[in-house]
Amino acid sequence: MAPPSAVEAPAPGTPPTLRWRYLLVTAVPYHQGADGRVLVDRLWQHDLTAHLAYLPDFTLAAPRVAEPAPGWVPVEVPAGARLSTCALPEMRGARDALVRLPRLVAALWRGVRRAELVHSGVAGWPFPPAWVANPMALALGRRLFLVVESAPWRLEGRARTGFRARLRAAVSEWLARFFVNRAGLVLVTQPEYRAQLFTRGRGTCLVAPAVWIDDGDVLSRAAAEGAWAERRAGPLRVLFASRLVAGKGVRVLLEALRVLEARGAELEVTVLGEGPEAAAVEQAARELRHVQLWLEAPVAYGPSFFARVDAHHVVVVPNLGDEQPRIVFDAFARALPVVASETAGLAPHVHPGENGWLVPPGDAAALAEALDTCRANRAALETRGLAGLRSVARHTHRAMHAQRAHLLAETFGAGPAA
Repeated sequence: MAPPSAVEAPAPGTPPTLRWRYLLVTAVPYHQGADGRVLVDRLWQHDLTAHLAYLPDFTLAAPRVAEPAPGWVPVEVPAGARLSTCALPEMRGARDALVRLPRLVAALWRGVRRAELVHSGVAGWPFPPAWVANPMALALGRRLFLVVESAPWRLEGRARTGFRARLRAAVSEWLARFFVNRAGLVLVTQPEYRAQLFTRGRGTCLVAPAVWIDDGDVLSRAAAEGAWAERRAGPLRVLFASRLVAGKGVRVLLEALRVLEARGAELEVTVLGEGPEAAAVEQAARELRHVQLWLEAPVAYGPSFFARVDAHHVVVVPNLGDEQPRIVFDAFARALPVVASETAGLAPHVHPGENGWLVPPGDAAALAEALDTCRANRAALETRGLAGLRSVARHTHRAMHAQRAHLLAETFGAGPAA
């Protein structure tokens, strides 16, 4: 049995208000204009607004950029809350990071000194700001809260790695373990991170999946059954929605489709994303005949995205690495089953025979067999999709933040002014 300090996070309730001076350290950029408004990516804005609902004294420590990217929106600050910023220098590469390191250190020193509770992580590029902020928080005796959503430094699923990549991976792993074992509270997205990183921890380490779905994104049972009544006709429609990079298993999917093409199997596959593997998808789309393959640009997360999800029968997630993709919960929210790699980030949520299918990572033949099973057994798709819908109720964005607020209060208290 797992020790009490290493179990899955409890179910959420109404979040308490936390009065700590709270500093969130991240590598996700923001823009702040002359009017003081903070503009960020729309999805990040949604998350920051959720933070501010229970953290009225909130400071964002992040790279400040001169101009907002297209589509960025202002952060909505609730009445009674205050959003401050701690501007970190923008770092576009290793050389940039080295030159601007003194500015980064100075900015984080000011931010951490003012803070009472520091929320940070262990990942980032070209190196995590957390590598600077976490030692400061520990040295100054600040309460340290870490969230570990992924381990991008790990080399699984990469064909070739040089000495520099192996060195970076080793240093990143050591530092991640060092910080995780010294923080007061750590949330990880999967049990394997807890087992590998939390070895002699002083605080509490809990498993809490990362999700973005709102309560309104989750279909009712009646709506889900109605959607499946409309899906029963026509060829199998498969959705792959992800960044088009090697670690997401793009080539594995394409090879599986070639296996199905050789069998004369008819199905429709939508690849929703962009990235360096786009050319390989376009080439496969030109070559395949029985399998219809389309490459589409990403759509904004929200109604447009879920409308695209609804147009399919199954979501495929052939990841090679150990991260926990949020698309799994997006699929379950719309009552779609998932065909996924049996990785540390996916196996805790995708259960064969219940809400989806698992295949060995990198095994194109096994992925082809699973998709062929889906093609031949539409009833199993519906049954497993509805089972996924039942499992997603406690895994919404609101529930995730309510759970987090309770855990922070239980670990550190509600704050000096509470």
